[in-house]
Amino acid sequence: MTLPPMDRPSFLARFTPFVAVALLAAAGCVPLFHAAPSKPTDANIAAILLAANNADISYAELVPTRSDRSDVKTFAQRMQTDHAGVNRLVDTLLKQISLTPEDNLASLDIRDDAATKRAVMHELAGA
Repeated sequence: MTLPPMDRPSFLARFTPFVAVALLAAAGCVPLFHAAPSKPTDANIAAILLAANNADISYAELVPTRSDRSDVKTFAQRMQTDHAGVNRLVDTLLKQISLTPEDNLASLDIRDDAATKRAVMHELAGA
């Protein structure tokens, strides 16, 4: 039994991506296996909660100088009050259990995203 001649261009087209990935992996440029993400610790979760609350507080702080509507200002004040209250409760709890919040990828992402959103909101007015 004889095999048909190999069609060189289609053979290369099919296997070039595999060869490229294998070479990059061998060179250490492409990890073939990713480590499973670690579970967040209590300290990480505390940092995430505080980052999210602080982001919401920072948004609400922009409202008084950018809105003319009393209902929007009232809502912003309520956000500040509620989120600051949650932060106080979290701080009290953390002190009671001797836990220090530990920044992590999620908490830092929240902080950085909030800074970006604040920069956009800073330019807005109305409502």
